[in-house]
Amino acid sequence: MIIYGWNSFLIRTFSAFELGLTTDFSNDFNVEVRQKYFHLFWIPFFSLGKIWCVRKGGELYDLNDESKMLIKTANVEAKTPFYTYSGLIAVALLFVFSNIQGTTKSNDYSSMVSQIEQEKMTELPKRLAMLTENSFIIVSNGATFSEYSVCKVDKMKNGTVTLLKLDGFSNANMPSINEVTTDFNNTVELSVEVTTTSDNLKKAIGATYDLFDDGQKYSIHHVYNFDAVK
Repeated sequence: MIIYGWNSFLIRTFSAFELGLTTDFSNDFNVEVRQKYFHLFWIPFFSLGKIWCVRKGGELYDLNDESKMLIKTANVEAKTPFYTYSGLIAVALLFVFSNIQGTTKSNDYSSMVSQIEQEKMTELPKRLAMLTENSFIIVSNGATFSEYSVCKVDKMKNGTVTLLKLDGFSNANMPSINEVTTDFNNTVELSVEVTTTSDNLKKAIGATYDLFDDGQKYSIHHVYNFDAVK
């Protein structure tokens, strides 16, 4: 249930003598100026104006129009306190804080991705240099890793690399060597033989390249060598 409405709180108190409402210094009532506000769950959100009223004997009474006119001529000030807008201020601060948190997380994520890419650019050439028959190469069609292909090295000769390529895999994270070998062995009969070169494989690190002369741009994301499995 949403609780909302309006209320008021005291801003300032004046004596009736001070405002020129009476010439009797020792009167038994005071004049209050109160801030009227809209609240949501009792939290002030914004101003609804000010209320002038009389407090006498612990009770509040409306001020008559004549007295209100006299108060205006007295030129007294009663500014709206900032906490009249407490709810709006809280919402604004929450919005700013959320944006800062979002920006920080985005920067952290970008930094993490950048670090991963740097590690990839350093590590993958080393792994390709140690490529052997039965090594696995994880490639994606395009630069983004979402759907990927598993390529198993079948033959290597004079810089030419023959691979058995299986398409249609998907994973939010890089698959482990166990996942790669299991998925490949379970569907090896669906693989197709493709040919590329060692130089072309290097060109697909941190970039996209037509590895297999099929008009498709591929990017290498990982290489599994069984003598250095990670």
